[in-house]
Amino acid sequence: MRVTDQERKWLKNIFQNRVFFDEPMSRHTTIHAGGPATILVFPTHEYELKTLLEWNNQKGMRYKILGAGSNVIVKDGGFQGMIIGTKKGFNHIIFETNAEDVQLRVGAGTKLPKLSKFTINNGLSGMIFALGIPGTVGGAIVMNAGTKDGNIGQVLHSITIMTGQGEKFIIPKKKIVSSYRLISWEHKEDNQIILEGIFKLSRGAIDQLKSKARQQFVERLQSQPFKKKSAGCFFKNPKNGFSAGQLIDMAGFKGKRVGGAMVSPIHANFIINHNHATTNDILKLAYDIQETICHKFHIQLEPEVQIIGEETIRP
Repeated sequence: MRVTDQERKWLKNIFQNRVFFDEPMSRHTTIHAGGPATILVFPTHEYELKTLLEWNNQKGMRYKILGAGSNVIVKDGGFQGMIIGTKKGFNHIIFETNAEDVQLRVGAGTKLPKLSKFTINNGLSGMIFALGIPGTVGGAIVMNAGTKDGNIGQVLHSITIMTGQGEKFIIPKKKIVSSYRLISWEHKEDNQIILEGIFKLSRGAIDQLKSKARQQFVERLQSQPFKKKSAGCFFKNPKNGFSAGQLIDMAGFKGKRVGGAMVSPIHANFIINHNHATTNDILKLAYDIQETICHKFHIQLEPEVQIIGEETIRP
């Protein structure tokens, strides 16, 4: 997909140093792998996003939304289209009420650890589980991010979205359906972009919240490869029985490698970029895991990560 000189000039004029062309996505994902996107652009507020979408309505380019790049795998062929990043804007945290139950209006580009720390420091209970999750609020809403200690759907009160035509809508709680690693709503479409979420929290003692947060964070440091390059948990847990990590461990995959990709020796549901892995290395290892788990345990593991892009490198 070609971007003309005139289109490049128009985009540069509006987004300046926040727009990139043929940009390697290995620079923008936490697993540090992936080919180039035709356009990568970071609007910082709603007007810029609306302007970008109106321009794209004329061009007809497909697009994907990128938060922190922590739950996405971009194939080595890159992404022929536009990737819209939210992490350089949309990061507000605003008190909506000051009652017993407090509501926070939070921008989609806000990092989850930042939000979690904000709630703890302000004596708000309900978001400690998000302290060790590296994604943004927008991505967390889409996939109902969570841990054994809680998930986004439990505290989400409403969502504000923008359609591909630049129109804004509020999705109230009664129209939101939360399930394991998925949040959906009435008339949900792929081209809709989450702008912000409102979270309903309760009051708590700051000292107790900090103590609980420290305990959970230490547990995760010991049980997950935090300092390694990964996309987070790679597979969803099966509905019944063992977790994905337990199954992968029982199948003997801890420490196994394909090229530069390796199954973490600490937590088997993390595939890490151990040594300049390509996405092909990562996906080959993931496929080997799926095949083995299916053969040994008759369970089909489903990816939790979002896999996008083209199979081969573009000419």
